[in-house]
Amino acid sequence: MCMSDRSMLNNESQVISLAQAMLALDVPYKSAQIILKGIKSKVVEESGKNLSLLGDAFMIAKEYEQAIKVMTQAASLTQQGKDFYKLAQIHTERQEWKVALKNVGEALSDENFKKFEDALILKGLILFNLNNLEQAKLVFQEAQKFDGTKKAAKQWLDYLNGESQRREYMAQQGSFWLWLPIKKPSFGGFFMQGDFIYILELTFFGSPSPGHFGFNGLDIGFIGN
Repeated sequence: MCMSDRSMLNNESQVISLAQAMLALDVPYKSAQIILKGIKSKVVEESGKNLSLLGDAFMIAKEYEQAIKVMTQAASLTQQGKDFYKLAQIHTERQEWKVALKNVGEALSDENFKKFEDALILKGLILFNLNNLEQAKLVFQEAQKFDGTKKAAKQWLDYLNGESQRREYMAQQGSFWLWLPIKKPSFGGFFMQGDFIYILELTFFGSPSPGHFGFNGLDIGFIGN
């Protein structure tokens, strides 16, 4: 390490600036290590703001275990919606729906939270994955009031209305549906109708809206006598 690098580690603002530069250069793990080293050497204060940045670095680096630990600590210190929202995103990525729901609720309760409508979309997605379609609809209806999320909310509402009709039809046909997790990035399940059992798979391609789900269906044969 050169002399200038060593001097930078003696000043919190410079350490944080260096860490932010690493994030901008898409080197998140290096950014996290710079902050950690600064905290351990007592150059960087272990404040909510600095821990939030550290959590960002771990989250972008996909080091989710460390991101959850750090961001939980940050949210506890700051009590800010943005940190609870980040926690909700991490838990959603890990399909930890109940914890994600708790954290997105904390985010939405912060009057100063600036990504309210985005958090509504996330909450609706979480409720959908908790199989709570009616509550998810209410959340997406609220999200539809905002210009930035109107389109995504409408897509979700159209999808959920179709899903509700499909489930009602299957119930009338004496069928049942069981939603099962399949190795990411897919979700799926199976249902029975008459003498057939069907395997279904939904593949997630990216943005959390129903327009980004692919569908594969497979009739695997007869059951029973």
